[in-house]
Amino acid sequence: MKFFAAAAIFLVAAVIVLAGRERIWAYAFGPADLGPVDFSTLALKDTPNQFLMCPPGRCATSPHAPSPVFAVSEQDLRAAIIGSWPNMERTTLVAGTADPDSGEIRLVQYSRWLGFPDTVSVHTFPLNAKSSTLTVYSRSQVGESDLGVNRRRIEAWLAILPVPSND
Repeated sequence: MKFFAAAAIFLVAAVIVLAGRERIWAYAFGPADLGPVDFSTLALKDTPNQFLMCPPGRCATSPHAPSPVFAVSEQDLRAAIIGSWPNMERTTLVAGTADPDSGEIRLVQYSRWLGFPDTVSVHTFPLNAKSSTLTVYSRSQVGESDLGVNRRRIEAWLAILPVPSND
């Protein structure tokens, strides 16, 4: 019996390696990119596998944390966001440009070991000519708990974002 269990595990691992983790998850759960977010109508799920950061009055629901204020224009904040994500491991930009009129910046980041996809949606907003803020929503496609991964991802990313914060 142990031989068959080991053979089954080996077979599953071989299929994942040959087909690719991302393709397996897409086949089982749908596209990795969960699509755009309208923060003015967003309702959070009942599961803890998400993290919402939002400035007061911008989201339809209570965020998990308030958004920081950055001491740069919205254009500079967007450019820094788009420029910083390619340096993050296992991350793909799926929507957005440095142009504020383009709307949402959306990325997919895959977990290190199993390749679970998480979608991160970001919108930027000017506060005045020299300061701006953002809304960011990171959510997991697979599972009900993420063990705090979405929150830690956003906090770590904001800590290294190459723009000054007023917080």
